[in-house]
Amino acid sequence: MIKEKRPIEYASALKGLIKGAIYREDAVAWNQIITYTNPIKTFFEKLSLDVFVDEQEGFAFLKSVSSDDGKDAAGGLVVRRALSRNATALCVILREELHSWERSEREDQACVLTRKQLREKMLPYTRLAEDDSKFHSLVDTAITQACDSQLLRLVNAEKGTDRRDDQQFQIQRIIKARLPINDLIQIKNKLTQPEETESEETEAREVDHATEHA
Repeated sequence: MIKEKRPIEYASALKGLIKGAIYREDAVAWNQIITYTNPIKTFFEKLSLDVFVDEQEGFAFLKSVSSDDGKDAAGGLVVRRALSRNATALCVILREELHSWERSEREDQACVLTRKQLREKMLPYTRLAEDDSKFHSLVDTAITQACDSQLLRLVNAEKGTDRRDDQQFQIQRIIKARLPINDLIQIKNKLTQPEETESEETEAREVDHATEHA
């Protein structure tokens, strides 16, 4: 007689973590993470992955564990995306905006910025003009990278040309774990240096540093 396989009580949490971050708003998966924290961590430890859970902020995600030789012991199960200089600048902006929003004690449910607002805040990090098509393109690319890294989330899907500036993006709380507030000054100082004086090596270190947190 074939025994019926019982579903894992925390299957939603496992699937959610494999796909990316889980937030408190995803009630089923989040409750499973809180209820079955130890077995979930044990499961991923076998894959050389650590489960980072922040109950106060309400999010959880996977982090790769480095082996003794410094290599990724998980064998690439968790993708580390290298961020461009512009995407790194955008991450600094997002972290500062979230920090200011939290300190303002506003009643909004989430920290949201439009595409136009993100462009305006990116201007100090480039010598291009606001009406330059190249500037629009680099900001759009940086926004896409931030969304791919789950640091931003598009909350309205208006894609018409006339409404593109009004697209709204929510800053995801996970950026607090991936880009600590104490790192902002150091990264921001590098980003505000004149671009022509920055060597490729300096920019690579900057991107690697940002990638550790984002």
